[in-house]
Amino acid sequence: MPTARIPLTRIIISFASSEADTETMAIMLKITHREKQGWLDVQDIKKIPIEDLQTINQLWEKHSGGYFGFRVQMHIWLSVAGTSQADYETWCLFGDRVGWYQDNFWKEYHNLTFSSNTRLGHLPCRVFMTYQGFGDWILRLSSVAERFVNSK
Repeated sequence: MPTARIPLTRIIISFASSEADTETMAIMLKITHREKQGWLDVQDIKKIPIEDLQTINQLWEKHSGGYFGFRVQMHIWLSVAGTSQADYETWCLFGDRVGWYQDNFWKEYHNLTFSSNTRLGHLPCRVFMTYQGFGDWILRLSSVAERFVNSK
């Protein structure tokens, strides 16, 4: 894992979730050499070594008591029958379950809840929302979920 793991650990431990989410994105950008672009697409996510994704996930899970992390999101995504070819209704079901979608509207990043008083799987989320707003977030989410499913 890159040396940036230590700041992420400190940030997650301090429960500064928006900072931890931002640092998670920064680490993933650094791993993929995409700092200048500031966003990741599906191909970039596929280039991240599964060991790095697992380390980031373990930090989120450990310091949230299993409430946040990519694997938590994967289980929610699979429970709503999520695939890379999911329809809009499936996206909305997932968004509702993790608290990104409410009252028929997608929340903007700055309106998300950055505390432990939110929905299961709510964080991390910046990696899915940074590129053109939500843009093709569902493909990025599917890509991360697929990485964990295939790593079993």
